[in-house]
Amino acid sequence: MARCLAEVLAVLALIYSPIPLLVVLSLETYFAFRLDWRYLRGVPLRALAARLLFSLIVPWVVAWNQIVGGTTKAVAPNRQNA
Repeated sequence: MARCLAEVLAVLALIYSPIPLLVVLSLETYFAFRLDWRYLRGVPLRALAARLLFSLIVPWVVAWNQIVGGTTKAVAPNRQNA
């Protein structure tokens, strides 16, 4: 949730300066590609864009699921354990 909050605050700070948004986007780029900087030379641009988009979307999906799970308190049983 902290990453989502940082993104929202960076967008709200655009009124004053674009620097917070650039910092957040550079951190998201780092988190998207941090494990394999050496192997990105032969990767197509579409794959890089998809990976960056995925890195931006995943924290929002996780935060949404945590909020919904926390408010509904619905715990679905794991089928593997049933």
